[in-house]
Amino acid sequence: EEAIGKNISILKSGLHGDELFREILDTVREDRVWRGDICTRKKDGESICELISASPIKTLDGEITNSIFVKIDDVERKRAEEALWKSEEKFRSISASAQDAIIMKDNDGNISFWNNAAEKIFGYKEEEVMGKNLHKLLSPQRYHAVNMPAFEQFRKTGKGNIVGATVEVEALKKDGTEIPIELSISAVKLDGNWNAIGIIRDVTDRKRVEEELKAAKEAAEAASRAKSDFLATMSHELRTPLNAIIGFSEILIDGIEGELTEEQKKDVTCIHSAGNNLLCLVNDILYLSKIEADKLSLENNP
Repeated sequence: EEAIGKNISILKSGLHGDELFREILDTVREDRVWRGDICTRKKDGESICELISASPIKTLDGEITNSIFVKIDDVERKRAEEALWKSEEKFRSISASAQDAIIMKDNDGNISFWNNAAEKIFGYKEEEVMGKNLHKLLSPQRYHAVNMPAFEQFRKTGKGNIVGATVEVEALKKDGTEIPIELSISAVKLDGNWNAIGIIRDVTDRKRVEEELKAAKEAAEAASRAKSDFLATMSHELRTPLNAIIGFSEILIDGIEGELTEEQKKDVTCIHSAGNNLLCLVNDILYLSKIEADKLSLENNP
């Protein structure tokens, strides 16, 4: 009794323009059903959003005389849509700030998602790649013979040799150059079809550092081998004159007894002792150099 005879405008929330209501009216007058979301106002002034279906009411002669609005309280659907929207916004914010490329391809192998990092790594803008075949766009030709059969298996089962794993491969940039990448793939089922999500990291800098470290290690090892070879050679060269010094000093001490003064004998003994000490040191250096050069041979003696 509060509503009968009142203009339907008492239900307007003020959140929609007049053009929406003209659209509804024109649709009903054309003998069609209008369906959509409308926010209306309750008696206490609170706005509620509802799913509304507007249909024409006709006489037996087909004349449209009235219209009927069926309102369905759709709060739960609105909440679900809002939660979904927030979830999508959160994902887009995370993917936009990620340093790794996040790329998604659908069941046909076409790109369906492309974040900012993917643009920086590969050089393609989002509008250039959406709907394009990922393998033909980013994968070098030499991989196609393996990738295509593997993708056919993935389309049917969501499984593959590299699904759930991390591998290192090469990929093509927009300018045609190849870069080394680290690729992790996971499978997700959407609308009954398997889709693939790839997390991609450009490892060009890491590979360059690894090559530099490898080259530096090889250079250091070569220098160490050269040092060891030098020491081994020089040790032999030093032992020959030392043996002569030690031998002739022994002859002087033992063979010319009484012909040397005490001072001379003391000097020759000093030469002999120093020569022996130096020979021991040279032998130690020779053993160490052989160990470093992997040339040391062991002898068993009682």
